[in-house]
Amino acid sequence: MRSTSIELRGRREHCSAFKEELEELTSLMSDIPFLGDQTPPTWRKDRILSQVFEEETVEEKNIHKKIQGCT
Repeated sequence: MRSTSIELRGRREHCSAFKEELEELTSLMSDIPFLGDQTPPTWRKDRILSQVFEEETVEEKNIHKKIQGCT
């Protein structure tokens, strides 16, 4: 099946848009410092996780209140 010139032009435009997007992302990524070999202190992890679990507990209580209100 042969592609028409309109299809080919559409593909070129599509590829061109992706190429521009890739170039932009590549330039942005070069601005981000990668410090992958450094690990955060354990207290930071504990603090963040405790906040997440606390939020989940509050959400669960709210859900139980809504369920009890429906019965």
